[in-house]
Amino acid sequence: MIFPLSTERFIRWLSQELGSPPVRGPPVLVPVPNADVNEVSRAASLGLPAIVTSPNAVDMLASMLPRPVLVTALSKSIAIGPMTADAILGAVPGASVSVPEEHNSRALASSLADARYVLWCSEGVDRSLVDAVEKRQGLVVKLYRLDIDERAVDELRHSISDEDLVIFASGASVDAWRRLKRGIAANPRAVAVSRRVADALASDAPSSLAIFNDGDMRKFPHFLRAVYEG
Repeated sequence: MIFPLSTERFIRWLSQELGSPPVRGPPVLVPVPNADVNEVSRAASLGLPAIVTSPNAVDMLASMLPRPVLVTALSKSIAIGPMTADAILGAVPGASVSVPEEHNSRALASSLADARYVLWCSEGVDRSLVDAVEKRQGLVVKLYRLDIDERAVDELRHSISDEDLVIFASGASVDAWRRLKRGIAANPRAVAVSRRVADALASDAPSSLAIFNDGDMRKFPHFLRAVYEG
């Protein structure tokens, strides 16, 4: 089985895209609001072009804002990748959404026009993107953080085996793994969604680690299936 060390949204997406082999929870990461509602509403009401770094950011905005303000906030957006673009269009059908050719923070930062933006992001956003927005006198709103669900980690610790595959989807996934591996008897195989995530593992990396270097997450399920069937 495949166990993403991630959020419920990521697990649901991967399960839908992959079909087989089976993807299982529990979600070990939980998005938690990290910004004041009034701050979010003020920034959203400005109607500036939005830079959105994850589907979780879209979910968080949708949960915090009245519908008209959400439309104002996301009607003109730049998404870090196609999954985030799909989330924006799901929340605001008809929004104008662009996606850079490379789906990462540094590529997004280097592609920005000379305009003022609102960056909707997580607590752990890449500094290069923050600097690019602030250089243009834009706003940076760290909407949420990813907390580790200790009960989910404990459940996974007792159910994972050597034959299973764990997925590192973010830096927070690495933090979850460091807690999970304490006392774990199994030695599962692993896949990291990027070189950056793999590098964050350092000496804590599982003995068998494949790295997805393409950058286009639409291709990730195919890569993952190939590794699993390997």
